[in-house]
Amino acid sequence: MVSFPVPTIQRRNVAFAASLACMTCAGTLYLFAAYAQGLKQKRGLSQTTLNAIASCGGFGQYLSGPIWGRLSDTHDRRKLCGGILLLSGYWSLALGYSSDLIPVWGLAVAYAFVGLGSSGVFNTALSTSVKNYNQREHGFAVGVPVAFFGLSAFVFSQLQRMFVVSEVQVGNTSGVDTFRYLVFIGVVTGGGALIGSQFLYDCSALVRRDHQRSESSASDGDSGTTSLATVTVPTSEESQLLSISSSDATVVQPAAIEYSIFVQRDAWMLFGAFILLTGTGLMYINNVGAIVIALSSAKALPTDIQATQRLHVGLLSICNCAGRIATGLLSDVLMTRFKMTRLVGLIAGGGLISLSLLMGIFVVKEDGLDVLVLVTLLLGLGYGAIFSAAPAIVGRWFGVERFGANWGWYQWAPALGGQICNLVFGLYLDAAKNGLPECRGLLCFKNAFLITLFGCAASIGVLLLLNSFRGGFKVRRVAEL
Repeated sequence: MVSFPVPTIQRRNVAFAASLACMTCAGTLYLFAAYAQGLKQKRGLSQTTLNAIASCGGFGQYLSGPIWGRLSDTHDRRKLCGGILLLSGYWSLALGYSSDLIPVWGLAVAYAFVGLGSSGVFNTALSTSVKNYNQREHGFAVGVPVAFFGLSAFVFSQLQRMFVVSEVQVGNTSGVDTFRYLVFIGVVTGGGALIGSQFLYDCSALVRRDHQRSESSASDGDSGTTSLATVTVPTSEESQLLSISSSDATVVQPAAIEYSIFVQRDAWMLFGAFILLTGTGLMYINNVGAIVIALSSAKALPTDIQATQRLHVGLLSICNCAGRIATGLLSDVLMTRFKMTRLVGLIAGGGLISLSLLMGIFVVKEDGLDVLVLVTLLLGLGYGAIFSAAPAIVGRWFGVERFGANWGWYQWAPALGGQICNLVFGLYLDAAKNGLPECRGLLCFKNAFLITLFGCAASIGVLLLLNSFRGGFKVRRVAEL
């Protein structure tokens, strides 16, 4: 166990707490459904236009990942003020809600700012947490912060109750003062992120120095261990963990070598699998409301349908959070005690998502909202698992020195996968409407589930093949544990 100086431990703990606060502020992009209908009614938007605005937020969040990640690697993360973008984005969205002077494209730009701010806060907080902990603790260092990111939508959706007013006051049927709610989200998330980012202390230099000193002492009389300053392009889990003779190692400064991880086969295989798994999860998260309508009785009251939709949104958020924490902590245990690769967590998450799709195809029946709860639980846990395992794998396989930039590129996977899978779902749902205003019945989503199930199965197959390339589930010799 590496021993850290007390001041370093204290600063690292403060930075970790700050990263949790920042993550809670960064995860509000999934809150769009909470005020989308109010925005749609007030501005007279079509569902297509509303979805386009939502997509701008997603593109702002995911496609800016490499830029924010690179900045997190090369600049003081306390000065990267993504909170300003959150504040300005939500404030502009509130003004666009209350006034027709802001055009529809202005609403899209405002929500893109929200996505950019979310990405900035997320990447700076995650990079700080990853670099402040040793690799064997990355399950914890990644799992807990991203769990708070997943829980953010649930937290702020509960706070929406503070803004419920009479329909006469609001002027629409949502029962929520959407303008004040959007301003509240902007002030809390923007202000919270700005304050929290000032405590994202970088302890990586001290952690690296003490780790080198500890390993240097432990290797006296032995063949030695690899310095953390050694830059290698790992080809297997085992090769990264094996002791390397200091006489054979090429020691350079971390910043002296710049290489793209995508020159490696493993990076592409991981990226491809991540596209389909995240896309399937986003498809369900974004369309669970439509699935609830499809399975609801034609005689069901709108208030009952809305209550069921809120239930599934809440369950997704909670299970997403639980899956991230559980996968992070369990992957640390499996790695340190049983010498298991972190790919286990990613494959398990893909298995849970696939199981949820199988239940949706073969178990859910007409008016089967009770069974749909189990589908939601499984998918939420699986989605959380893959988003907890993937960053830890990227940091472990490709190093932490450029983790921000490397993980930033992997954030393109949800943007691509989400668009593909949402398009598939929308095409099948529209085809099953038969000219009706709302789609009812299993055909609304069953074919989309079947297509994405094949995609998930292919992803798991790719991950299993990748695991065999890297030496199997069991890491035979671990030098640094």
